[in-house]
Amino acid sequence: MVRVVDAFIEAFARGDTATIKPLFWEDAIVYPSNDRDRVGWEDISGYWAPPFETVNIELRVNLIGAVHSGDLAVMEMVTCAKVTPKDGSNGPVHPNYRDMVVLRRGDDGNWRIARNLSQAYPRQAPMPDCAFGVEPR
Repeated sequence: MVRVVDAFIEAFARGDTATIKPLFWEDAIVYPSNDRDRVGWEDISGYWAPPFETVNIELRVNLIGAVHSGDLAVMEMVTCAKVTPKDGSNGPVHPNYRDMVVLRRGDDGNWRIARNLSQAYPRQAPMPDCAFGVEPR
């Protein structure tokens, strides 16, 4: 389970939708903080693709907890980002999120992301537990 989320975080930071796609179910739903729900892979990738082209993203994720039963698992985490325009027009911004990720195991035994709910923290500065260059606890 954790490997799927790790792979997602690494690919997301690279803006690599080709690597992200097999980590999600085709009927997955992403619930962004400040936008409408994104339903299905085409809608999700269409939402993420434009920012991937214009910004560099660094992520630090702290797992808060995880539970699983049978073929379902839920992971709760804090995600801290450093987002910098690729054209260098502005300095970085530091959005922070609390995420809840629901994973479902398929008949093939592989876990994939079924739901991803992100709630933005109002604070837009690096959080102490997620400072870049510092390992999380």
